[in-house]
Amino acid sequence: MKRDNQGYRFFTIKEMILGEREMRIMLKPVKKNTLPVFVIALVLLFGLGSIFPLAKADGHKKGFDFDTKKGAVNTSSDMDEDGYNKEGEPQYYVKDNQLDLTTFNGWRRYHAACHVCHGPEGRGSSYAPALRESLQFMSWDDFFAVTINGRDSTQGAQEGNVMPAFGDDPNVVGHLEDIYRYLKSMADGALQHPPPKRPKKLEIKDWPQHAKTRFEENRKK
Repeated sequence: MKRDNQGYRFFTIKEMILGEREMRIMLKPVKKNTLPVFVIALVLLFGLGSIFPLAKADGHKKGFDFDTKKGAVNTSSDMDEDGYNKEGEPQYYVKDNQLDLTTFNGWRRYHAACHVCHGPEGRGSSYAPALRESLQFMSWDDFFAVTINGRDSTQGAQEGNVMPAFGDDPNVVGHLEDIYRYLKSMADGALQHPPPKRPKKLEIKDWPQHAKTRFEENRKK
């Protein structure tokens, strides 16, 4: 090992690979008061972090989140106390990412029976459509009919794929309105960042009457 006039140490490896060429590996002298590398790394990490905040990973792909400026509460004036609008479509209630009991039940039932094909949070898969996007234009009647009767490629399903009929499955049919409420709340942009908060954190007095009734019925069980 040799030292040059600048205080650097280096190894000379002769006749390596090319024979005549010298290969120098420069090693700067280590000072006794030098901080450990990991301490410097921590300083840089937290120091630069205050200038360049680290990006937050919320588990959602860019471009999939809905506009947060859009109203987060469904206060439709034609929403009746029984949880349906004038057209008879099930209505959800969302406030600060908290759901009423019926919509929250839809979240639970969807992920128990539907997400294997249609993906978590209704984002779709390689063989099933994203229902949170489909319900932006799909009516309740169409959603009901397709779920109950199923659909193949001759009826609009993706080529080579089949939507099975769930008309005989009580775990789906018995909660289909609530599943629709959950998916519709995401399609409308009211439910921003699933999974939602549990409904007990939302004041019951804010719920539509049908949700209050369901809540009281469940408390008695």
